[in-house]
Amino acid sequence: MSDVLADPPTALVAGAGMLALVLSLVLWPVVTVLVTIAHEGGHAFTGSLMGYTVKYIRIKGGGGGTKFHKDPEGVGGFLAVLAGYAGTSVFGLIGAMLLAHGLVSVVLWLSLVFLVLALLSTSNWAGWVAIVIAGAVIVLVIRYATGGERTFFTYTWIWVLLFGGFGDVVTMQILRKKGGDIVDLGLLRKSTYLPRSLWSGFYWLFSVVVMVVGGAMLLGILAPDPRTWVHHG
Repeated sequence: MSDVLADPPTALVAGAGMLALVLSLVLWPVVTVLVTIAHEGGHAFTGSLMGYTVKYIRIKGGGGGTKFHKDPEGVGGFLAVLAGYAGTSVFGLIGAMLLAHGLVSVVLWLSLVFLVLALLSTSNWAGWVAIVIAGAVIVLVIRYATGGERTFFTYTWIWVLLFGGFGDVVTMQILRKKGGDIVDLGLLRKSTYLPRSLWSGFYWLFSVVVMVVGGAMLLGILAPDPRTWVHHG
């Protein structure tokens, strides 16, 4: 992969962003499946870090679910629940930081590893199909795409995650207004005694900030190292 564009022109990055935005708006029923994988992956990955064992992950177009062998509780459980709606945005931000350092190949391989881990924990056929298709696309890009094509694809993929994280929260808020029961908000309310509306607002603000910061990193407007954001004379 020596021909990958480590420092792509702004036009390529912006073009990838425009394509990702169009895909997110026009093909949201498809994009939302990818977002659900990241959402449930956020629950599973964070819960695993907190010492919980994932029993299964279920992926479907309208949402999904993650079940641990032991119900998460305390600080670890709180973080595992919190990581759901924040997960897609966080994965997008991590990808943006890596791309800002020119690590296109790392983003592709990490994405593939994440999908394999998700596949091993997924319990429904729709989830298997979605993950296998997503993984197969990445494998084909790694194996057959030119350096410029790999770079464009990877930037598009990370833009989709950034937009998708925001879209996931917007969808959640629409469901709330229709009277839908958002499980994550209910669990956060139960563990913190803070109202669901506060957590809904937190997710909205978080996804917007991450989308803006991640996009600025991709476009080279903002350095990936936060320590450089404040100028010391």
